[in-house]
Amino acid sequence: MNTINSLMGFSPFQLKMGCSPHIIPPLVLLLAKASKDKKKAHEIISKLQRDIQEAQDNLLTVKI
Repeated sequence: MNTINSLMGFSPFQLKMGCSPHIIPPLVLLLAKASKDKKKAHEIISKLQRDIQEAQDNLLTVKI
């Protein structure tokens, strides 16, 4: 499931989860890190949206 698709340029796992499967997220959330975590979550969501857009562009390029 983490094999990179040649048309999209991303693995299905990376598009769905927003990161490579070898990256293990922290299991315990510390309250002091809440504001930093909010900023990090926004960055992850933005990156995921860019990755999805790039994958869609790659599929469209191959289709044309």
